[in-house]
Amino acid sequence: MENISLIILLVILVLIVREGRAGNQIVRADPNIELQPSERFRTLRMQLLEPLVAVVVVGSLLVTDLERAPGHAVAALVGAVAGYVFGAYRARATYVAAVPAHQGVILRYGIASFLTLGLLLVINRGRGRPVARP
Repeated sequence: MENISLIILLVILVLIVREGRAGNQIVRADPNIELQPSERFRTLRMQLLEPLVAVVVVGSLLVTDLERAPGHAVAALVGAVAGYVFGAYRARATYVAAVPAHQGVILRYGIASFLTLGLLLVINRGRGRPVARP
């Protein structure tokens, strides 16, 4: 399972890099697209590919973990709900403008979006670590 996941992940990452380059070419070629320093142009294909990375990585880890400890399904469900809440908030805090001529979007992440991401990093760093006992 892990080898298949790795192959799928590599294919998706290659496609994301290709779409990133295509998006950069579109921005350079179209003078109507003016990006501010905090804005990024993304093709719709790239926006659809990025979540697949998380699905493949997390899905592979989850399947492996659930094979060893099926009781972890409850923790996975709680994590999925919390992830959805954070993701929904971050999506609302992100400015999105459509560029239909190039099948893309312009994304501008605001301070609230970065604060949410920072909070996730703090939570990740503070999660249960084993305590060394003398």
